[in-house]
Amino acid sequence: MKDYSVLEKIRKSADSCEIPESLKPENLDLEKKGNLRNIYSREPWKKAAAAAAVLALAVLAGFLTVNFKGNQGEQLSASFETAKKMEETAGSAGKEEGAQTLEELYIPAEDYDEICKKLQNSLSNARSKNLLESETAMGDMAAAEEAAASEAADSGSTVSYAGDYSQTNVQTEGVDEGDVVKTDGRYLYIIREGREVQIVSIQAGKMAEVAVIRPTLEQSENSILDMYLTGDTLQIICQRYDADMQEDGEDAYYMNYRGITSVCTYDLTDRANPVHVGTTEQEGTYYTSRKSGEYLYLFTSVYPQESLIRQYADQGKEYGLIPLVNRETMAASDIYIPKEDDRGGTEYMLITSVNENKPDQIADQKAILESASRFYVSTENIYLERENWEAGSTQTAIARFSFSQGKIKGESAGVVNGAVTDDFATNEYDGFLRVLTTQWNDSGSQTNNVYVLDQNMEIVGKIDNLAEDESIYSARFMGNTGYFVTYRQVDPLFSVDFSDPTHPKILGELKVSGFSEYLHFYGENRLLGIGWETDPETGATKGLKLSMFDVSDPADVKEVDKLVIKNIDYFPGEYNYKALTVSPEKNVIGLAASSYESSGTVNSYMVFSYDEKEGFLTDLTYGLQEGGDVSAEEVRGVYADDTFYVAAGNNVTAFNMGKGYEKIAELAG
Repeated sequence: MKDYSVLEKIRKSADSCEIPESLKPENLDLEKKGNLRNIYSREPWKKAAAAAAVLALAVLAGFLTVNFKGNQGEQLSASFETAKKMEETAGSAGKEEGAQTLEELYIPAEDYDEICKKLQNSLSNARSKNLLESETAMGDMAAAEEAAASEAADSGSTVSYAGDYSQTNVQTEGVDEGDVVKTDGRYLYIIREGREVQIVSIQAGKMAEVAVIRPTLEQSENSILDMYLTGDTLQIICQRYDADMQEDGEDAYYMNYRGITSVCTYDLTDRANPVHVGTTEQEGTYYTSRKSGEYLYLFTSVYPQESLIRQYADQGKEYGLIPLVNRETMAASDIYIPKEDDRGGTEYMLITSVNENKPDQIADQKAILESASRFYVSTENIYLERENWEAGSTQTAIARFSFSQGKIKGESAGVVNGAVTDDFATNEYDGFLRVLTTQWNDSGSQTNNVYVLDQNMEIVGKIDNLAEDESIYSARFMGNTGYFVTYRQVDPLFSVDFSDPTHPKILGELKVSGFSEYLHFYGENRLLGIGWETDPETGATKGLKLSMFDVSDPADVKEVDKLVIKNIDYFPGEYNYKALTVSPEKNVIGLAASSYESSGTVNSYMVFSYDEKEGFLTDLTYGLQEGGDVSAEEVRGVYADDTFYVAAGNNVTAFNMGKGYEKIAELAG
């Protein structure tokens, strides 16, 4: 279950609690309230810190812990929060940055005994260093959760629509990502309440439900997380939990609790009658996924139970310590383990591939006995990034796995100083990997670094010690130029020239008020920033901010326009880029947003456009409460031709874009 679903449950519970008079918004010092953005703006779990603390107390009674993560599973430990920049001498503490062969960091296991011994050593090290935290979670609890008739007759043919419709906002062009709403221009596909997929016809200016797909309880346990649509093929990613109990000697038993993630594939040749054609499954809680061509690549986190590691490490295969793929134990040779005895974790990152034309078969599988902070997937490589705290400083180990036609192969690894703090701060171009990091150390300061690595993960160029006491909030690359935003009280937008990978150089630095959480190229020579306006003196948040930058000269970037929307406290797109709909060609900037009022949370969906002369224009502000209590995280806006659709909860609302976003239809669930 995605972590923002957990947060939404916390929010709903909090809304029902009586608020003390002194803590009501109207009685707070708003100037001080605004300063909280500095602390809680980076990740949604930080904003729910107080509620999470209450939850943690309740959960401890059941001997469970909960780990809140942002998009792509970002995990920043408590030590990262207080630690900052590393000393200027690279490699003076911890591992020396630079390339290592994959085998220098990780090696394929020879047998199950080697894996289980590594698990036991990792557990012992974690306990002795008091770093166990969320890895001691029981199993996989880290992630818990008439028109129609005529359209049905029309739906018997293969969809091939050449019209204009939106696509999921992705990290890498050409690599698709799963989401909760998809469209092919003729139909909408909507995950509702995590339990079913609704197919809605949007042809001839009308909306009509033509089918609902409900995976079996065994497949999903009412937890559908993501989906992919390719032509007439729909792939649904589901999650459930399994438990089994076995006898362990006289009057003794053990119980194993596993998270299982499934890919359920459906043939949609007849949209009114979807046909289930196959399912694959693998152990672990859903982390992320990608699709390239016919192959879907699925990433899950597998957490063997601490008690089983401790007691049964010498019988790992029999006692559930080795991941299962399609209910078969993985081969030891497909599992990479840290080479050094003092490295590694007590969880696996499991990667599989599935061909949409062979939906009941696993094409390939690999696992690494290590957790991941982030993933970056290019058109040819998977980069697993793991943040570490080494001798008082942050470092990131990066393992590169190539993929092609479903085959996954470990290639190389490297280490850079600092931590990757944004999903777009890693980028591959012309055989080089560009990485932007923020570096903390225990001296109480921080700085930022720019790295260029080759395919052997050797550092060929770098710039370090940038923007002291600031951290990277957003980034974007276009060809040989990169842009990134750091923040403390003002927003420096840096531009970097990567035309010579061995000598990257800073071209310019523009300082403006506030900061951008997300950057997106918006037509020729324009860069859109979405984030927050702040007071330069106090750091108090003034509202949601849209910025347009002129990047025609990367050495002299200018903010040519901005729009500040007051009384907005949160927008899901600041941590989940798939929640944003941005199309320069269609001139559409769509996002959901929330305001925290004394009466509760007020959610809305807004659409903006940009005009060179008039600047930003607000085209639509639609109150989501009109359709009932809706979580902003699950709201999506998509368009097909000249109609814009807002899917929120069980409702879909259509607006005519050519007539000032006039509301023209609504389909209620």
